[in-house]
Amino acid sequence: MAEAILVAFGLSVIYHTVGFLVTSGMKKEDQLAGAISFAYMNNVLVVVFSSQFFGPLAPALAALYMLPFFTMIVPARLVGHLLK
Repeated sequence: MAEAILVAFGLSVIYHTVGFLVTSGMKKEDQLAGAISFAYMNNVLVVVFSSQFFGPLAPALAALYMLPFFTMIVPARLVGHLLK
């Protein structure tokens, strides 16, 4: 289970970074919004569908991804304040 949490945090950082890079050239506020919208998916749908088609680890990872969701909001907000 700890491995799934580490994977979830790693994916969260990667998704934020990619979302920020994809929106390069835009205003800083739009870059931050792009990074956040790229990183936060609808985990409830992922849990439901992955529990139907995969083993128990896939829905557990999707459920544990909510932990980085809430902990990455604060650093994202701080980055937004630094970009202003």
